[in-house]
Amino acid sequence: AFREGGGIHTVCTSNGNPYSNYQTRTMYATYKMVAAAPGGEAMKHFTRVLHRSKADILMDEVPTVRVHPRSNGECDEWCDFPVKDRPNAIKRWLQTEDAKRGEWILLVETDYVFVRPMTMPPPGSRTSYAFHFEYINTRYPRLPELWTELGYRGNVDDIPCSGPAPVLMRFEDVVMVADGWQVYTHAIEASEKAKKELGWVREMYAWSMAVADARVPTDLEDHTRYQTRLISQLPADDMLGKAAMFHYTWSTQYLTVPDKRVVWEWDKRH
Repeated sequence: AFREGGGIHTVCTSNGNPYSNYQTRTMYATYKMVAAAPGGEAMKHFTRVLHRSKADILMDEVPTVRVHPRSNGECDEWCDFPVKDRPNAIKRWLQTEDAKRGEWILLVETDYVFVRPMTMPPPGSRTSYAFHFEYINTRYPRLPELWTELGYRGNVDDIPCSGPAPVLMRFEDVVMVADGWQVYTHAIEASEKAKKELGWVREMYAWSMAVADARVPTDLEDHTRYQTRLISQLPADDMLGKAAMFHYTWSTQYLTVPDKRVVWEWDKRH
């Protein structure tokens, strides 16, 4: 049933490794700040879905639902591609009572910081909101034929150039997408060709094909005019615009002029 009044349920996933955990601590702290601020009334719930074979150190610090990973513990500490467990983890979480609290699901990554509250879509809206990632190109050479090999039978132009985060989507629609997301991810992981062609963004493509299959109406927001309500990515973006979150995926540097000597740098990987 449509959960009117259930607000927004913010959800991230993690395998509990130290790299993800320090980011999760920061993201959750900023979430609590904006949820408690004026305008944050719709941000009612938060869950970290932990795909790990055992508990981790954040279990008592961040609201967490742990599910046993599809990889059976292979990625508990680290592996080449830990997010391969994410689709199955979200699918299993959707079957829990915890998942049934929110009207809308806000899927986020751990390397976000909240700057302002996320607002609810208009009453009765069925349109989800996703971020247009310029490096997701469904018509890149050789990819359309790869989609067919992976089982996609729809129009390539219907596949959004996006990924599973950031996404604001109705609970019912996330349920509709979850099965296909898992199926496509499993098919990609079983194909050395697909893994080579799609690289580290392969699970993003799996999500996008599943969204197309489920025919979820999606507003693919363009960041270039700073109109997206989702994320701003420094230093590619030089302002927050209308976004609710910063995504610190790239290194940010302050350089001297004119010799371009680095005087300050932030990189999440160091």
